Amino acid sequence: VILETVRNLAHKAFYKKVQNKILKAIFSKPSFILPDSILDLVYFQLLLWLGFLFTPLQPLFLVVIMLVMFYVKKCSVMWNLGPEDDLFRGSTVMFLSIVLLFSVYIFALSLVGYAVIGLVPSAECGPFQNKSSILSVLME
Repeated sequence: VILETVRNLAHKAFYKKVQNKILKAIFSKPSFILPDSILDLVYFQLLLWLGFLFTPLQPLFLVVIMLVMFYVKKCSVMWNLGPEDDLFRGSTVMFLSIVLLFSVYIFALSLVGYAVIGLVPSAECGPFQNKSSILSVLME
């Protein structure tokens, strides 16, 4: 995120300095790319969902990282980037992001379900030691 901000700042400075129309056509005005930001958000949300079962402190760190990324991207957009030349259709982007988020949620749910039902916990350490599965603890 920080490297992207620095790259956008350098791109904006170069774009303002260039007077040649051919170079301005090649190096277009930097703009915010919405699908990349949605993919980053979905990736971190998948890590957050999987982290609840496997690493209990990971969701806390991910929430902090996501908040920092949000404010850095917000500042980068406000200072460095201009409006998009060809606008995305809002309904299409919204529909695709919901479909992607739902499919990632189903994937995370299936992994957690398999871990709860199918995996045998460690016999030496952990809260589920000497149990046949995590589900057996939940059923007691």
